[in-house]
Amino acid sequence: MKHRLLNFGLILLLTLSLLGLGSAHAAPPAKSGYWENFDVHIIVNSDGTFWVEERQVLQFSGGTFTFAYRNINQDRLKKITDVQVWGNGEQFTASSNAAAGTFDTYREEGDFYIKWYFAPTEGRQEYLLRYLVHGGLRYYDDGDQLWWKAIPADLIAHVVHSTVTVELPDGATAEVVEAYNINAQSSGQGSPIVTFKTLETIPSGEEFEVRVQFPHGIVAGQAATWQRVEDGKPLIDLAITVLSLLLLVGGLVGLILFWYLRGRDPAVAIPADILPTPPSPDRPGVVGTLVDEKADMEDIIATLVDLARRGYLVFEEEQKKGFFGATNREFTFQRTEKAADGLEKYERQLLNFVFGRGRTRKLSDLKEKFYTHLPTLQKELYQAVVERGYFSASPQQIRGKYSGLGVLLIVLGFLGGIMLSCVGSDYTRVAICPGIALGVVGIATIIVAQFMPEKTEEGKIMALKWEAFRRYLQDLERYTDLTEATALFEQYLPYAIAFGLERAWVKKFTRLPSTTIV
Repeated sequence: MKHRLLNFGLILLLTLSLLGLGSAHAAPPAKSGYWENFDVHIIVNSDGTFWVEERQVLQFSGGTFTFAYRNINQDRLKKITDVQVWGNGEQFTASSNAAAGTFDTYREEGDFYIKWYFAPTEGRQEYLLRYLVHGGLRYYDDGDQLWWKAIPADLIAHVVHSTVTVELPDGATAEVVEAYNINAQSSGQGSPIVTFKTLETIPSGEEFEVRVQFPHGIVAGQAATWQRVEDGKPLIDLAITVLSLLLLVGGLVGLILFWYLRGRDPAVAIPADILPTPPSPDRPGVVGTLVDEKADMEDIIATLVDLARRGYLVFEEEQKKGFFGATNREFTFQRTEKAADGLEKYERQLLNFVFGRGRTRKLSDLKEKFYTHLPTLQKELYQAVVERGYFSASPQQIRGKYSGLGVLLIVLGFLGGIMLSCVGSDYTRVAICPGIALGVVGIATIIVAQFMPEKTEEGKIMALKWEAFRRYLQDLERYTDLTEATALFEQYLPYAIAFGLERAWVKKFTRLPSTTIV
C-alpha cells in the first residue's frame, strides 16, 4: 500500500509539473522590436521636389513578424509619389493583396502610409524605402529651406542611431544647418552635402527634425498653400488673441457699465442712521424682500410668526417621552377664528398652504410638502414689493432674465470654441480663445445678474429707512433699557427674523429674568 501511495504521489507531482510547464508556455513573451539604425538620405532636386531614402535596420524579437509600415504626415507637403521598397536586397512590388514581397500605399487621417509585407521573420532585418516628396520645400527671399522630420514621434519603439544626409542640387550650398529635439552632430555647412548624426538613443514619442537653408532662386517652385498658412499663423494667433482679449475685457467692462446704468439703485440721501420704530406699516415678509431683494425662507417664517402675533394662528408645543427617557417635541399650528379678510394675498396663501381646509396642522406633516409651495409664496412677495412701487419689475424676473443671458453666452462660448477649434486648428493654436472669453463673460453675467434688480427712488428711500430700523434692533441695548423694552420682543420679533437677527434678538432677552420665551 505504501508503494502505491508513493506511485500516486509521483504521478501527482509529475502531473503538476506538466501543468506548470503548460502554464509557463501559455503566456509567450510579447513580440517587440526596435530600430538599430534609421538612416535617411534626402536629395533635393532642381524642380523643387526631393527624394527621401530611408534605410531601416530592425531587430525583431519575441516571435515572427509579417509586415511593417511607415506613416508620413502630409500637413507640410502636397503629395508623395514614386514609392519603392526593398527588403534585404530584394525589391518589393506594389500590390494590395498583402502577399509577402509586396507593398501598398494609402491615406488615413491626413497621413500617407507605406505598408510592406514579408514572410514570417525575426531577428535583424533591413529595409529600404524610397519616395518622392512634392511641395515640401519652404521658399523665402533670404533663403529656401528644407525641413524634414527624419524620425517621427509616433514610432512604436526606440531608435538606437540615425544618420541624416541632405544633398543639395548643383550650385547650392548649406547656409544654415539645424537639428531639433535630439542631441546630434552636424557637418557640411557651406557645402552641398550636410550630415547629421545622433548622439543619443531616440525614445519612442520623440522626433528628430532637421533644417537646411540654401540660397533662394536655385530650385524652382513657390510657396505652397500650407507654407502661407504656416507663415501666417503668428499673425492669426495675434489677431485672435487680441480679439479674445477685446471680447473679454469689453464684455466685463460692458457688464459693469450696464449695471451702473440699469441695475444700480438711485442715489438718495440717507434719511436716518437709526430709527427706533418701523418706518412704514409694511409687514416683515415685504420688508425682508425689499431690503435684500430676495424673498427667502426667513421672510416666509417671519410672515408666519407675524400672523401668529396678530392672532391668526397659535403655536403649541407637545412633549412626549421617547425611548431611554428621551423627550420628543411636536409643534402644532392651530388656526384661530379670526377672519383672513384683511390679509395680503401672500399671507392668505400662506395660511391656506399650512392648514388647507383644516384647523390644525402638525409641523411634522409639513415636512417634505411645504417646500412645494415656496415658489408661489415667493412670487407673491415679489409682486407685493412691485405693487408698492419699490421696484419697477419683479427682482426674481430680472435676475432670471440676465442669468438666462449668461447661460446662453456660456453655451455659445462652448459650442463656438469647439467649432472654431475644429475649423481653425490648422491655422492657429488659439482658435478656442474667443469661446473661452465668451464663456467667462457668460459666467460674469450670471454673477452680475444677482445685482441687477433696481429699486425705484421710493423703494431705495424706504429700504434705507428699514435698514436704519434694523441697526436699531441689532444694537437695541445701546439705545434703550432692555428691561423696559421687553414689550417690544414679541412685536418686533418677526422683523428680527426677516433681518436675520432672530438668534441675537432672542439671546438679548433671554438674559432678562423678567422675560419668558416659550
